Amino acid sequence: MDPAGDLCRDAIYKVLICSSMETIEKCRLLSKEYNKLTYESFFTKLHSQRTNIVSSFLIQSMIRNEYYVFFLFQLTL
Repeated sequence: MDPAGDLCRDAIYKVLICSSMETIEKCRLLSKEYNKLTYESFFTKLHSQRTNIVSSFLIQSMIRNEYYVFFLFQLTL
């Protein structure tokens, strides 16, 4: 990619990191490149640090016909 294209991609990257999840979801529909960019682990880490998102997991299991549910979370500040 040419230097102007790299600069444009960097600018878009910085804008998306500061954006809300609603905006990111809309941008994912714009192109395959934006969609792929927003799912990269580096992007999701930076975005969660910037927006103080809580990472969480819901774990459900069944033992002897009884359901057990666990909610694990990590607050990223």
